[in-house]
Amino acid sequence: MKNLYPDNVINKILQIALETQTFAYLAIDDNGTLINQGGDINALGLPAWSLNENILDDALFLSGFFPMSSDYEIIPSLQISDEKIVDIHLFHDSNINWAILVDKTSDLEWQSQARQKANELRLLQQKLDTKEENQVVTK
Repeated sequence: MKNLYPDNVINKILQIALETQTFAYLAIDDNGTLINQGGDINALGLPAWSLNENILDDALFLSGFFPMSSDYEIIPSLQISDEKIVDIHLFHDSNINWAILVDKTSDLEWQSQARQKANELRLLQQKLDTKEENQVVTK
């Protein structure tokens, strides 16, 4: 498949992404055997699995996706531990399945807090509107 972007643009996007997001990657064969891993596995709350062992029984969040049925899949906003939410990008390359986990915890926490504040402001505005309506009626 021919890429639409020049290599230098792809490399810069990759560099920016790697510098701004906590991530980890896992290389897994079709049987679930871990071939390689890297990135910040511990920061995502994942164990440091041993190479050449099947990890699908321990990494339940991946077990339903192997062997892969398509060349690329994304699982957005998946909670992989009590503290971490990640986007998982899965792609198949030769005989290896790659799982790239990108930490989205702080992004989703910020969105949740913003929604909560918006709801609080909406409720406050409703109370103020009701109070003004009651004052107009009593005059």
